[in-house]
Amino acid sequence: MAIFSRAPVVATVYPAVFVDDGYGGTKPGEGTPVTVNVFAQPMSPDDPNGWTQPRRYKLIARSLPVGSWSRVEMLGSSWSVVAPPMQRAHSARTRYMTAELIERGANTQGEAGWNGA
Repeated sequence: MAIFSRAPVVATVYPAVFVDDGYGGTKPGEGTPVTVNVFAQPMSPDDPNGWTQPRRYKLIARSLPVGSWSRVEMLGSSWSVVAPPMQRAHSARTRYMTAELIERGANTQGEAGWNGA
């Protein structure tokens, strides 16, 4: 669809690849960065109880080269993928992908599993 060629947010994706761990095995590392134009839909609710929440976004694009271990740079912050990309397979002309991101380094008391340490 022509709308994806006018996506307003530029995201730099660092796809996860296996790299040498120095012990004869492999470990996840960052691959060659890929620049993608996306629509970034905010998903963060305002909590009426005053708890701060990390920012979350849903990315929408024709193609997203992200996976569960990928890092994304956009909107002046670094982001982690929390929901891997899903292809919305309608028709060939309207096919698109979505993925959910959470801001890195933003663990707060409102986040499940936060222990305050």
